[in-house]
Amino acid sequence: AISCTYWLWLRSIRNPGSWLWGILTGFSYIYMVLAWGGYIFVLNSIGLHALLLVGLGRFNSGVYKAYTLFFVIGTYGAMQVPVVGWQPI
Repeated sequence: AISCTYWLWLRSIRNPGSWLWGILTGFSYIYMVLAWGGYIFVLNSIGLHALLLVGLGRFNSGVYKAYTLFFVIGTYGAMQVPVVGWQPI
């Protein structure tokens, strides 16, 4: 589950037009939250990767859209898991 989430994230930022993969990244993250308790690690590491892209000057509208879709879909889905609840916010 974690490998799939990371692979989809990298696929979603490959070029500015592949941001729609961010939707699948969000759903893969939801699956990962259901399967494993280390969801905060994945959320933070993808966020740090996006921040690193900003620092390197590689941030573009495609990365912004992909991260936004991943974060909104993933966080909303994670909040639906009773054990997780409101912790992602």
